[in-house]
Amino acid sequence: MSKNPRGFTLLEISVVLGAGALLLALAIPSYSSIRSNVAVGGYADQVASTLQTAQSRAMTSQGGLPWGVHLNAASYVLYSGSWSSPTDQTTYSVGNGITITANASPANCEVVFSHLTGGGTNTCTSPLKVGVGSTQKTITVGTTTGQVSVQ
Repeated sequence: MSKNPRGFTLLEISVVLGAGALLLALAIPSYSSIRSNVAVGGYADQVASTLQTAQSRAMTSQGGLPWGVHLNAASYVLYSGSWSSPTDQTTYSVGNGITITANASPANCEVVFSHLTGGGTNTCTSPLKVGVGSTQKTITVGTTTGQVSVQ
C-alpha cells in the first residue's frame, strides 16, 4: 500500500514565508521613495500652477491690480494688490513634511507678475525648491518672460 502525501511540510511553508518576507522587506523602502517622489512632484506642480495663475491674472489685469504669490516654508498665498495689504488672497498648504525653500533656507519671499508682459519680480533667492529630505524639485520663474518651470 503506497502513501500519497497531501499538503505541505512545515519546512516548505517556512521557506515560502521566509522568501515572501524577504521580498517585502526589499520592496518597502522602494515604495517609500516612490511615494515621496510623487508627493514632492505633486506639490511642486501645484506651486507652479499657482504661480502661472498669478501671471495669467496679472497679464489680463484682472481686478486692475498686480498679482503675486507669497511663499513660506509650509504654505503659499495667491494674492492681488500688495502683500502687505492684499485685496484678494487664497492660502494653500503643503503637507507630509514637505517644505518650500529658497537657497536652502525656509522660504519667506514673493513673486509678483507685471501687467501685460507677465514678467516676474522675484524676491526669492534662487533656487526655489519644494521637497522633503533629499527629494527636491526646483521651480524657476523667468524675470523677463515670467515663464514658470519645474525640474
